[in-house]
Amino acid sequence: MNKKYIVYFSLSIIALVMGGIIYTNYLVNKPNQPLNGTFVSQSDLYSYLIFDERDDHSFYYLDSDGKIIDQGTYLFQSENNYKLNGDKMENIKLNYTGNSLRMRIDDIEYVFKRTHNQPIIQIYE
Repeated sequence: MNKKYIVYFSLSIIALVMGGIIYTNYLVNKPNQPLNGTFVSQSDLYSYLIFDERDDHSFYYLDSDGKIIDQGTYLFQSENNYKLNGDKMENIKLNYTGNSLRMRIDDIEYVFKRTHNQPIIQIYE
């Protein structure tokens, strides 16, 4: 009877360890979600980039007052890389890594952090 409990206990421990390894490996190697949502600038105080995958991959670049600086579309290029094409920003490359993105305009790097998974936009004109 003791051997039976030892075997069950050992199998339970092995199953828990294997489950933990699989779960951790999935979290570490989780692929990026498609670019979508609301991002706030860490470089230029309180400007926003909003990406709406469902609206034909539209993007909006807003200042802190909610006025549109630029708008257009974005296109997936390769893993983690997208291209913006707007009225003012043409062929701007961005690097997207989960909850942040980086882009360069005129040799200045701009960093944006995700604030919402959904595109949230309030336009004041």
